[in-house]
Amino acid sequence: MRHKFLATLIGERGAQKVKKLIPEQLKSIISLRKSGLTEKQIEIITAAIGLARNILPVPDRYEASSPNDIINYWRTFLKGRNKELFCCMFLDQKNNVIDHKVLFEGTIDHASIYPREIITHALEVAAKSLILCHNHPSGDPEPSEDDRRITKEIKKAAALLDITLLDHVVIGNDGYISFNNIGWL
Repeated sequence: MRHKFLATLIGERGAQKVKKLIPEQLKSIISLRKSGLTEKQIEIITAAIGLARNILPVPDRYEASSPNDIINYWRTFLKGRNKELFCCMFLDQKNNVIDHKVLFEGTIDHASIYPREIITHALEVAAKSLILCHNHPSGDPEPSEDDRRITKEIKKAAALLDITLLDHVVIGNDGYISFNNIGWL
């Protein structure tokens, strides 16, 4: 089914070339060019990926068995986005994911974050802990001073209501930085 759809978009020969690429290579324009696709075919594939990302919602249910599962989930969802998205996972007392969502959408280099909105939703779903995550469209996962400041504010606000901030993960193109892993929480 996917092959037929792709062949409709970029032709049979192009679809055969794409079939040989691994999923990670599909995210790279350089890999697409090396595969022998034309610029027009690459434009169509890139547009289709962008469209899919914008129309596909965050899944209603998500289950994670490790911190790496959570990081991999958000890396897949956020990598390559051209706007900063600020997301949160809400967990119960056993660290099971009860809810997760994109809470704030910004521009290419900034998103306005409101701790009150995060805490309000945490109370609505009876969360015991939170994991924050956002992307840097620049591709550099290095947290900014604003990232550090807002994380402290959210942690402080959550603690007042006995909600624990477990991590804040910043996603870049080729990696991520976990505030928890580097001792900032």
